Amino acid sequence: RRYGFHGTSHRFVSKRCIELMGGVENAHRVIVCHLGNGSSLSAVKDGKCQDTSMGLSPLAGVPMGTRAGDIDTCVAQFIMNKYNMSADDCLTMLNKKSGVLALSDGVSSDFRDLDAAAEKGNEAAQLALDKFAYEVRKYIGAYAAALGGVDCIVFTAGVGENSGSMRASICDGLEYLGVKLDAEKNKLRGEEVIISTPDSKVTVWVIPTNEELMIAQDTAAHGSSHAHHGHAEQVHMLLHCQGCAGNGKGHRADQFKIKLKTGIVIPPVYNSITIPRPQGKIYP
Repeated sequence: RRYGFHGTSHRFVSKRCIELMGGVENAHRVIVCHLGNGSSLSAVKDGKCQDTSMGLSPLAGVPMGTRAGDIDTCVAQFIMNKYNMSADDCLTMLNKKSGVLALSDGVSSDFRDLDAAAEKGNEAAQLALDKFAYEVRKYIGAYAAALGGVDCIVFTAGVGENSGSMRASICDGLEYLGVKLDAEKNKLRGEEVIISTPDSKVTVWVIPTNEELMIAQDTAAHGSSHAHHGHAEQVHMLLHCQGCAGNGKGHRADQFKIKLKTGIVIPPVYNSITIPRPQGKIYP
């Protein structure tokens, strides 16, 4: 077993990819790239996650907005000794003052700002973008090896869904896997779309994540199995919320900040749920 983060997003996106591909037989091996200010990748085989880039903490994996990502453990000891830092101070630095923010010499932790700075010739901003793309590409290669190949690569989250230039940079060098991007389709942003060419051996997707919908579906499924008497109405209301989310009614962040008349409170984001007894509430 392994700890990890962004689990709700990885589950939704991998599940959606399998649905779009017409079944697990066409998406036997999927690599999900959840890329944003916080980033992680997952290797999914037959619909089940086999590996993920984050670990006990979200500090592991690729460099992120302010997180260092994978580093030699002895680096922390070296920094603490050289600068007389406590372990807590060192971890604060690695979590909040590192990543592309540090690589860009403080330009920004926001990839949009880095893109703008790089276009103006800022070499540090370009270095940060190149390093990020390199590390994501390296994880894709490692997961392709772990899975025995790859059928689909999926980009999601803020950077993954909206930055065609970053997707192109990441996929540049994956030709050996059979990846071929369609330059025009790759310009699309925030849409559910295949961005690879028809002759690409690997289908490359952009699939917007929807963690709230995944939470509603899981909650409804668990609630249905426990539904009896007064609890049945709660399940009905959860299914209604799920339908609203799926139809895109209202702002996604607000769809679950609703206290239903049954007393259910659904927080906007959480990674686990406690199934309530009748007339109870759902807590993160």
